[in-house]
Amino acid sequence: NRAMAHDMTRVRPEFLTSMDIGEDAVICIDARGLIMLVSSAVTSMFGWSRAELEGANISLLMPQPFSRLHNSFMQRYESTNQPRILDCVREVVALHKE
Repeated sequence: NRAMAHDMTRVRPEFLTSMDIGEDAVICIDARGLIMLVSSAVTSMFGWSRAELEGANISLLMPQPFSRLHNSFMQRYESTNQPRILDCVREVVALHKE
């Protein structure tokens, strides 16, 4: 439910709201893949507003096949606790709004 997801983005851990991330494009997601916080650089880099992104699934920014498979990656991580591609800083391809 998008409304419930949006409400959850309002309750952020303090470390997320106090991070000094400067000009880096940073996206923080929860365990379900919902975007909790985006930096200002994300909005200018990808053409989406903060309101459009926060509460949406991170797969919105992914090209195929990653967007189609992302929820299963998250579920596998939750059930096995083996990160594979999660729990690391990575450089990835993301989609611009247009």
